[in-house]
Amino acid sequence: MGFINGQRLTVTGPGIFIHHDPEYRPEDADLEVCLPVAGEPPGGGRVSIKELPACRAVCLLHVGPYDQVGPTYASILQYITGKQLTIAGPSREVYLVGPMGAPPEKYVTEVQFPVA
Repeated sequence: MGFINGQRLTVTGPGIFIHHDPEYRPEDADLEVCLPVAGEPPGGGRVSIKELPACRAVCLLHVGPYDQVGPTYASILQYITGKQLTIAGPSREVYLVGPMGAPPEKYVTEVQFPVA
């Protein structure tokens, strides 16, 4: 958050992780950390602005600690397989309620899988 405050950017929504691994990995995951912001940071550096495209997605809310999200992923993947859908991009986790607003058992995370 220090970078955002230092660049006079305003956070406009919940944090998002985009998982680039083809399957859920609780450790050593390839992911992007995203925050929706208003404003434009200066060029260069490791921080960039990009727009997430709209997509059709299967979504499921997970309530509870982050380290217990595995069964939520399993449920979504079972649904996608059962409906014969195709995963069309990396999964996302949108952190609707997290450490700043609640204890771990009340965290709310929306898990999303883009589908075709």
